[in-house]
Amino acid sequence: MVLNQLLFFGFCLNPICLIAAMPHVLAITVAIGSWLNRANGWGKEPREEATNPKPGKKTLPDRIPKIDSNSNYSEWRSEWEPIVDRTQWIPKGLASQIIRKYPPRKNGNSDTTIIAEHSRFEKALLAEFATDNAKFLAAQEEKLADFFSSVERNPLTEEQMDIEDILKSRFIEHLVHFTQADNLPSIFREGLVSIDDARLRGINVRTNDSDRYDGYLNAISLSISLPNAKMFYKLRMLRPEIDWALLLIDPAVLYEKRCGFCRFNAADRRIPKRSEDALVGAERFAGMFDRSIPSKEIEFLRPCDPTDPQAEVLIFEPVELTRIRSVVFFDEKVLRCYEDVVQEVQKSVDRTFLDSRSFFLNSSVYDYKDQKELAADADLAKIFAELEAEW
Repeated sequence: MVLNQLLFFGFCLNPICLIAAMPHVLAITVAIGSWLNRANGWGKEPREEATNPKPGKKTLPDRIPKIDSNSNYSEWRSEWEPIVDRTQWIPKGLASQIIRKYPPRKNGNSDTTIIAEHSRFEKALLAEFATDNAKFLAAQEEKLADFFSSVERNPLTEEQMDIEDILKSRFIEHLVHFTQADNLPSIFREGLVSIDDARLRGINVRTNDSDRYDGYLNAISLSISLPNAKMFYKLRMLRPEIDWALLLIDPAVLYEKRCGFCRFNAADRRIPKRSEDALVGAERFAGMFDRSIPSKEIEFLRPCDPTDPQAEVLIFEPVELTRIRSVVFFDEKVLRCYEDVVQEVQKSVDRTFLDSRSFFLNSSVYDYKDQKELAADADLAKIFAELEAEW
């Protein structure tokens, strides 16, 4: 400033002179400062990054805890272990149900772990159940080895092989057809036939659905793995005096015969009517297991379960008696009444097929031998309420 006044203003210290000198001083300061920065390399030092997290924010280690029988959580494990059936497919949703019903806790400690850590224990359960399911699938493959080897000995078309591949990967053990027990004599004499075929052969068939809104009177209706519980319940309530039976059918008919695959009930408006060609093929079959379809049961479905509980298979050919693997009754008296008729095949009494699919798939979590305890369980009461509203 002094130098500027001496050189340009004759060392004038009048306020007006000082104000007039300010632009010159600013320009000289910028020029000299820039030259010094370049000469000394100032301002090029790397910025130091903060290495420490913000204080006060606690993070939990993202590691999966050990929960085996020798771990610090063995007592907690003993509480839920009895409800896990490792001889069957363990549904993904079981892990979250265990965490909700039996919150994790360490041995000798009545206090449960904080909720923020529950996801880690759920991951541990999912990893354990994934290993169990891999063993289950290996056992199923060994169990069905004879069936698959017999299939491989018979030449199939490319489309049939695609359907067979889906069948094998899904480990589908049987198809299901429910019928009035009065139809068993004709079925075990003529085989399982459609309504149209029965009329042509002069067979007096007691039909379940006289309306048949699906329009496929030339087809036999079956379900995969479990019966259509909603329809079956409706029919039993409408006609309580009738005795019923379930036929468990060899799944090989899915690729040996002409079949239509319906991802919903065949009478559903989304299913093409009177158009067999639109229903056949491996792509249609795979669509029955499309897990992107909204479903309340999605977390509990086994590989062999179609996504929609009313998904249906229509078989456009007769099913021979040799394809009927087993007959299931719901009452011992009815079995004794028809045991001479069905003597060629395995027969049993099994009332679990009367349950809704939701109940059946959730039953691995609950001990349903004590019905009073069941009714008191809030979660199960909710399931019953949903089923009653649906029916």
